[in-house]
Amino acid sequence: MEQNQKAASIFLADDNPDNLSVLTEILEQADYATRASLSGIDMLSSIKIEKPELVILDVHMPEMDGYEVCRALKSSAETREIPVIFCSALDEEFNVVRAFDSGGVDYITKPFRPKEVLARVRTHLTLKARESELQESLAQLKAVQAHLVQTEKMKSLGVLMAGIAHNANNPLNYIISSLDGLEKGLKDIRGMLDKQRERGTLRDELDEIQYPALSVEMDELLAGARDGARDVHYLVRSLRRFTQTGTTDAIADATAASVPENLECVLSLVRAALPDACRIDVDVPDLPTVRISANDLSQVLLSILSNCIDAIRARDAATTETGTAGLISISAERSAKLNGIERPVVAVTVNDNGIGMDAHTLSHATDPFFSTKDPSQAVGLGLTSCSRMIRDARGSLELDSTPGVGTSVTIVLPAADRVAEA
Repeated sequence: MEQNQKAASIFLADDNPDNLSVLTEILEQADYATRASLSGIDMLSSIKIEKPELVILDVHMPEMDGYEVCRALKSSAETREIPVIFCSALDEEFNVVRAFDSGGVDYITKPFRPKEVLARVRTHLTLKARESELQESLAQLKAVQAHLVQTEKMKSLGVLMAGIAHNANNPLNYIISSLDGLEKGLKDIRGMLDKQRERGTLRDELDEIQYPALSVEMDELLAGARDGARDVHYLVRSLRRFTQTGTTDAIADATAASVPENLECVLSLVRAALPDACRIDVDVPDLPTVRISANDLSQVLLSILSNCIDAIRARDAATTETGTAGLISISAERSAKLNGIERPVVAVTVNDNGIGMDAHTLSHATDPFFSTKDPSQAVGLGLTSCSRMIRDARGSLELDSTPGVGTSVTIVLPAADRVAEA
């Protein structure tokens, strides 16, 4: 007999002690755990304390017969999934049909035949176990479906972002060029006006329009427009780099990525999502490229930084007191060894002072479908995907966290170039 069947608990209810004794002996000899009651009402009270995996009910009992007990079990969300087998000396069709109508799954007639009892019990325990597995698989499939839908949305968004970035690039270049030309033209006009003002030719007219103040204001407006256009141009360039898939000549090597360049791209996208007073400190030196696609590296960094921001927001939401400002620090280093083995690697560490994780949450952080967020916001595949991408690149992902203090994430990736010797 399988181990899960040996450990199965079965609750028996019959107003005849002899019947209970016979059933108990049959089941316990087969290594089932049993509990028994002479009353259906007493059984219902006991089940609220500890649920069995299967119930065997006598049809005729005082105060509350087996049909009523079964209907009571099926009316409660906590007990309706427990299979109920009826037993009775009555084998008329009417009694059997009534048993099934009240929610029973099987019907055993007295006197008991041990092999038949065990066969029916084994069958319904197996069916219940398979049903539970099916429900769990269905829940996971729904979560995967939700993730796939979200993934497709993100792919579509990526295509849209790439299109916007591509189409916006030319007009932005035109705006920047026009601003440069406008600045040069205004500089020439200002030179002529300054000469005329010095000669006194247009002094009154220029004083009337407050030319000196207007000149300064034009400089400020031009500088603001130029800086704004260049910021947007930089953001568009970051979007284009982030949405590249490795199929264009813009990516020299799909299996080698620059940590500083990809980090700069991702930071330009996440800064707008930072909570108030939160800052990001970056200490990343010149590093060798790492053996992972730029797209995967960007996704990993984006996911980790997004988790940091969520953790800081969760910390702020958990307290009404004005606490320490949010801080995300990013550092990187290269090494010629990994765990004592000669292997050039690059390690990137991201620390936050967010809400942190307890030991249980930390141990499951990279498990599929595990998430501390609202199910409508996440299905628990972010760090799972990160871990997979890092593992596929022959790297490692390490997590450390303390509740109320923060979390540290370190990704270690093989260097694509030789590490310079000290």
